[in-house]
Amino acid sequence: MTGDKAQTRTIRDNELVSANNPFPEIPVTVPQIIRQVGHRTYQRGVAYQRNREVIRYSYDEDNSTLTGLVNGSTIIPYEVTIRFFPAVSGSATFTARCTCPVLTDCKHAVALMLTALDRASVAKKALSEHPGPVGVPSAPSAAAKGAAEAKGSAGSKSADVAEAKKSADPLAALRASGALTTAANLPAPDAETVEPENPQGSFALNELGSSPTALDPTALDPTALDGAASKISAWRRDLSSVLSARQDLAGIDSMRVSGALDFSLSVSGSYARGRNMPGATPSINLLARPLMASKTGRWIKGGLSWETFASSVGGPVGRHEIYPEHERFFAELYSIARPWQNMYSSHRDWISISASASTLLWDVLARAEDIGLPLLINGREVNYAVLSPAQVRLHATAAEDTSGEGAGLQLQAALSWEGREGELLRQLWMPAAHCHPIGTPRTGFFALGGLAQQEYEQAAKAVHWKTARPGALDEVGRESFVHKDALKAPAEEAENSAPTIAPVQGERVRYSPAVPELPEGVELALIPLVEPLDAASESLISAGTVHIPAAERATFQKEYLPALSRSIPSLTPDPALALPRVKPPHLVLDISFDEQVRHDAQLSWHWEYPLNPFAEDSVEEGSTDETSAKEASAQNPATGSDVYSLPVFGYPGEEGGEVRDERFEARVLRSVRAILAAHPALSGLEERRIEGWETRELLSAILPKLRRVSAVQVRFNGTPPQFVEATDALIEITVSEGNSRDWFGLGIAVKVNNWTVPFAQIFEALDRGADRILLGNGTYFSLRRPEFKTLRTLIAEARELDDAGGELRINRHQAGLFSELESLAASVHTTARWDAQVRSLLELVEGLEDAEESTEKGTEKGTEKASDKGAKRSSASQKASRRVIAQRPVPTGLQATLRPYQVEGFQWLSFLYEQRLGGILADDMGLGKTVQALALLAHAIEEHRAASERAASEHAVSERTASEHAAGRGESVEPFAPFLVVAPTSVITNWAAEAERFLPEAKVVTITETTAGKTPLAERIAGAHLVLTSYTLLRMDEDAYTGYARTLGRTVDESTGELSAPEGWGALLLDEAQFVKNTGTRAWSIARAMPARAKIAMTGTPIENNLMELWALLAIVADGLFPSARAFRDLYARPAESGEDPAHAAATAARLRRRIRPLMLRRTKELVAAELPAKNDTRVNLPLAPGHRRIYDTHLQRERQKVLGLLEDMDKNRFTIFQSLTLLRRLALDAALIDPEAYAGVSSVKRDYLVQQLPGLLEKGHRVLVFSQFTGYLKSISARLAEEGIGHLYLDGSTRNRAEVIEAFTSGQEPVFLISLKAGGFGLNLTEADHVFIMDPWWNPAAEQQAVDRIHRIGQDKEVHVYRLVAEGTIEEKVMQLKESKAALFDAVVGEGEFASAAVTAEDVRELFAPAVER
Repeated sequence: MTGDKAQTRTIRDNELVSANNPFPEIPVTVPQIIRQVGHRTYQRGVAYQRNREVIRYSYDEDNSTLTGLVNGSTIIPYEVTIRFFPAVSGSATFTARCTCPVLTDCKHAVALMLTALDRASVAKKALSEHPGPVGVPSAPSAAAKGAAEAKGSAGSKSADVAEAKKSADPLAALRASGALTTAANLPAPDAETVEPENPQGSFALNELGSSPTALDPTALDPTALDGAASKISAWRRDLSSVLSARQDLAGIDSMRVSGALDFSLSVSGSYARGRNMPGATPSINLLARPLMASKTGRWIKGGLSWETFASSVGGPVGRHEIYPEHERFFAELYSIARPWQNMYSSHRDWISISASASTLLWDVLARAEDIGLPLLINGREVNYAVLSPAQVRLHATAAEDTSGEGAGLQLQAALSWEGREGELLRQLWMPAAHCHPIGTPRTGFFALGGLAQQEYEQAAKAVHWKTARPGALDEVGRESFVHKDALKAPAEEAENSAPTIAPVQGERVRYSPAVPELPEGVELALIPLVEPLDAASESLISAGTVHIPAAERATFQKEYLPALSRSIPSLTPDPALALPRVKPPHLVLDISFDEQVRHDAQLSWHWEYPLNPFAEDSVEEGSTDETSAKEASAQNPATGSDVYSLPVFGYPGEEGGEVRDERFEARVLRSVRAILAAHPALSGLEERRIEGWETRELLSAILPKLRRVSAVQVRFNGTPPQFVEATDALIEITVSEGNSRDWFGLGIAVKVNNWTVPFAQIFEALDRGADRILLGNGTYFSLRRPEFKTLRTLIAEARELDDAGGELRINRHQAGLFSELESLAASVHTTARWDAQVRSLLELVEGLEDAEESTEKGTEKGTEKASDKGAKRSSASQKASRRVIAQRPVPTGLQATLRPYQVEGFQWLSFLYEQRLGGILADDMGLGKTVQALALLAHAIEEHRAASERAASEHAVSERTASEHAAGRGESVEPFAPFLVVAPTSVITNWAAEAERFLPEAKVVTITETTAGKTPLAERIAGAHLVLTSYTLLRMDEDAYTGYARTLGRTVDESTGELSAPEGWGALLLDEAQFVKNTGTRAWSIARAMPARAKIAMTGTPIENNLMELWALLAIVADGLFPSARAFRDLYARPAESGEDPAHAAATAARLRRRIRPLMLRRTKELVAAELPAKNDTRVNLPLAPGHRRIYDTHLQRERQKVLGLLEDMDKNRFTIFQSLTLLRRLALDAALIDPEAYAGVSSVKRDYLVQQLPGLLEKGHRVLVFSQFTGYLKSISARLAEEGIGHLYLDGSTRNRAEVIEAFTSGQEPVFLISLKAGGFGLNLTEADHVFIMDPWWNPAAEQQAVDRIHRIGQDKEVHVYRLVAEGTIEEKVMQLKESKAALFDAVVGEGEFASAAVTAEDVRELFAPAVER
């Protein structure tokens, strides 16, 4: 017995160790960690674990997830989440995600797992040695609480409580064993970022002694740790990732070594070209290869070759053992030099730098010094320099003549730099013949000196060359002198901070950097050229040094110097040489300005060659002064005797053609064309005429650049025009009387100073992409201002909406468009009629919107009760409305107390009625749209009665006055034009009852049958105020209703005195207007054409499926708002519903909402009926029975194969596709709906669920509505309820005694009402019920909302519960998702919500037929 007890006790202790361990074991081992992350990452994780970098962690045993915070290289710790999986051979044991740059399987995850394993091991050992009922950390056990409460005396109670605390302390053994010694501190997080309490606890690992609470048992209390064990807030996490982002951590890795670029001076051998010529010297083929430093400091190949860097171009670096920046250097150098290598030889180890003709080569080589890359020659480090770009120039120096006749000249090509420092001209040059070229054509040179030059000479000697080129770096020339032209430098040059090069004949003036400081001891100089070498300069380099004897200087200066100065740029000669100044040819641009048309000019180009190139000019070249230019034009005309004037482009045999210098002209034309290329309109060099803005471009942008080309002269004939930018371009808008009641003329112009620019000119300029408009007086203004861009968009929209074309017009219904135009204008001029009809409407809507905004702000403060909020909102709205338009009192004949928001609706309807406008009353279902319409009718009756009484009193005074009054106020003496209400048949009785209740004085006539062959309509409704009919009867008796309307409402036009066309019905009210949303039906055409003073569409769902349904309603009530369906579809519907560009779709929906806002009034229950009880909406997911599931999956596969093949042409196959969708929807409800005989025994899980829920609800006194789309399913539910003995009523489209059935439910005869969604989803008031079951979801959210609003409406005093039953794994789940997008479409256009596309596309259908997700 004792043994058994001991055994039982041991088992219980082991269970306690497992169940009460606050540090549970995690399902992973060290070998598994190493196998998945690798040894290197594991070792780094061990270091983090030993350094106690893990701050805290928690383990969710249910989801096998370990989460924690680990210190890293940033201020903010990293968040680590590890999910464990069952160990399977060959698969991962866990997945680790971290917020560090590595993201997955990092050292932080390793440290977290090792810490959790260590804590679990230590805790398990401690608890096995000291077992006890630890329970939940810091929470006393139930037994301890019971013991404490059972004690009576205070002393015994205190002792028991102490004992209970001692036994309930889960950390005593852990502290004793040292289990809580892992340390790291975390900055206190914000209170807002506290995460939900983890059911497993969150374990903070604080260092012993670091805090007074480190040893407190409550340190591991989950409630105490709520503030500490928190997630990192979003902004901390984002900034942490920024601070931790290091682009190339490998660059500072101690294991990396430096690279080096090793050059080899390859001298051509015994078969070299020109070897045996006197004085021939060998050229060098400069080869290069990559090297790396060894551990001993030597430069070795180390396995590097150029091919190893081929894959690094444009890709990641760090794959080699050298520094990443050196690796990138080699990769870029190889990518540039590779195309120039000999394709028949290997360039794996060496590439030829000398063969590389790309100018990009020099940018890469210049970066070597910046990244610390050594350059070697034959493995030896050299002192090198990459100089700034040089120019090859002709350098002239004096040479002593042995004949004693004076100083001769010595000419040679030089790589030179030249710059001014004040009056001092500094020059640096070296003989180009002694440098070695790179590239063909030559893009640069390299020069040698010191030991490098000796190595070259030895290499040449080794292949038996007799002579070698001298070292250019040993012959560097430096000169400085004061030049006479230094004081006359152009102002444009003097303002430049960098020293400048003097103008060169035929080239653009170039601003080069300062003369480089060549360091001492440089052995290798890499010298790029400003531009590739031309043939003349290369020939001069090959010639070497040219000596001209003193006796022949005059011949040289006369016969060679002019042509030589045009062919090769020259260094500024030393004044001591006394060389004559050579006058070069010029390309002359003549600009003749038109005196009559101020901004036009005639351009012509020609060449001028001086007959005497040594003649002095009377005007200094390079002057930009206009007076000097005119003088130059007068003294040196194109036809003057001192120049040859030649066309721009020569032709064989032309007169004077022998003086042309083709190379010089080509060089100048290249420079000019480079300038003109940026201005395509002026790019030609032929004679042409320029106009307007082209002239301004020429004067401001092109001429300053042309003047910097020394061989180009510009001459003005006439006075250049002045151009001034205007910054006060103001938009003016004018609305003028149109030729119809609905359309007005719209004039838009821009006023600049005293000039008025028609918008047609602006619109044309915007269309062709112009950014400015030039006026006749030289003033121009920018079109890049945002208001012009917006104006263009609005005008394009207005033109698109106006199908008439021609002049720009605006319809009075387009108030929203006008308000945006008005906001852009500085001044607006309108007519009185426009102000009365449109501006008042805008002001009314703005007042209501201001009231709503103020109410919403007040609601956010949230201190008042719901009813108080509604009252305050209403009073605010009333005040706003009263400020805008005259307050219309609620008609006394209306026997109803209107709520404040209903008063607003009545005011809005009255304004539309008086101004003969139309609109959509789109209030939520159940907010009393009917009573607002009846208030409008009462108002019309009272107005007509008052007008008739006034007319009668005036007639009593004077019969003549009465007749004049009758002519002037036709509507006051005409019989009352009745209101025509068209509604579904099921709603007609409700309208009659409401009218009798709230407006008993009105005569109401209900039309229940066709008038064909019976009493005429005019006789039936004689004297009526309100006529009720259905859409069916309206379609059947179209002629009768339209004919009667044409006899009503004739008025006399006040301006012309003529009798107007009949206005028709007093108002056409379309209740449940979604019934006429289809523009292809006869009912829609009749409603649109029906004459009426005002047309009001009443519907809580103006959009059910797509935006064209909204257009269909607006085309009836506000025909001029969007006259064209095509324009509406292109401007709004397609962009909004495509879903391709969410931002553009949202902007389109917002613009459409602004357009329709004045003509649509919508209030929601949440905003205006806050006193309504809550509505609880519950989605109930029900799995199909196994047999039902097999049937559904079989049919799904069959229908999927059929439908997916039809989606290529969805419009053509739409009916077939939706047939398949309907079959699957019915099958998800009940298999017997598609085959009653085959599937008679298959149960319906939804029907069973409903039958199970009803008894409990009915026992508590609840009343229930049950909706379904399918009458067959409703009938099966009815049969099942009858079997169960549950009383119920049934209503669908075939029910004849509809009114009696509804009355039976409202009177309480039966507690359950089965209703077809199509037949009873509208027009019913069933607030007696408080529970709704929607048996099958439909992708039209409006239909379901209509059904729910049968009970959740004004008058409901009970909490409403809605249950949406969804069959799991069926098409119904996909329908629910699609329904959300349709609800978003409605909210985006009618409400203020975010946008989502709602068109049912082929992709949506594919998703509907996708296989169910396994659960």
